[in-house]
Amino acid sequence: MSLSMTYKGIPLPIRVLKVRGRGLVNIETKTVTMPSRDGSYYVRKRLPDKPLEVDYIIETDGLEDIRDKMDQLNAILVEGEVVPVIFSDEPDTTYYAYLNGDIDDDEHYFITSGTIPFMRNPYKYKPEKTITDDAGTITVNNDGVKNKNLIITATFSASATDYKITKNLTGEFVRVIFGFSAGDVLELDFTKRKVLINGNVQMPTLDISSTWFSLDKGSNTLIIDDALTSVSDLTYKPRFA
Repeated sequence: MSLSMTYKGIPLPIRVLKVRGRGLVNIETKTVTMPSRDGSYYVRKRLPDKPLEVDYIIETDGLEDIRDKMDQLNAILVEGEVVPVIFSDEPDTTYYAYLNGDIDDDEHYFITSGTIPFMRNPYKYKPEKTITDDAGTITVNNDGVKNKNLIITATFSASATDYKITKNLTGEFVRVIFGFSAGDVLELDFTKRKVLINGNVQMPTLDISSTWFSLDKGSNTLIIDDALTSVSDLTYKPRFA
């Protein structure tokens, strides 16, 4: 069975024979040792970028057609840095990958085959979800791993002096102090740690005690103070290792 794939939203002119690098997670662990004690002490772990190797084949009408198709492929690949990659057997899953190394190919008269060496972000992402608050409460059932890639958008229907949203389990919160009027739109970008009001960056309005919290795996309850003055939407992409 062969697959197809898109790179930066563009279908690649190849048949994908095999993909390596979509299996179990890779983990790098840091430990320290002490001369007077047995074993070692766990410090932390990190998920490094992971090789994503794509074995491919291109069937052509001859050498001239091979050159044309390779030109098409190169024109697409050369444009990318870290780009979204989607495979046809996982149409609802996006990997973020970049080329890393030499492309191995074996060219014959009517066919060329080889391996494209990508490196991928350790996480893969499912389609974006948006949840609207219900009487000042947003409940997110996060099927994926811990995730800070979320945006909260609050649209004000009345005046308010601030906006505060709290993660119920930990007490962490983000608070913006501003004289909001009806029609104002506040955007909290947790990925970039930015506060935008009506499309303009307004970092001085952020309460210095604020914490850009993450969504934990499983159920998350977020509480919005003074919810009658605004309607809040939370948008995020579930991510998996």
